[in-house]
Amino acid sequence: LLPNRLYVPPSLYKRVHALGRKLADIAENVSRAIEAEEKGVAIGEGSDRWLSGMDALEKEADPLFSDMVAAFQQRLGVKDEPVSAQSE
Repeated sequence: LLPNRLYVPPSLYKRVHALGRKLADIAENVSRAIEAEEKGVAIGEGSDRWLSGMDALEKEADPLFSDMVAAFQQRLGVKDEPVSAQSE
């Protein structure tokens, strides 16, 4: 139907959508921080948004991304290989 289009089951779509929503929310908060700094709002308020944005990326978005990657790998039949002591 459409070239280069990826079709996924609803459960996987929900994971991708959740990650996209979370990233959009984080980006919106960072954008507000930039606007606040440009308007001369006290640096503490803008800085807090930057820090909370980074914190959200690490604590909220990263697990969603990892979950989505694992779901795609499972669907593709990719198996994680054990890490050997030599490759570390």
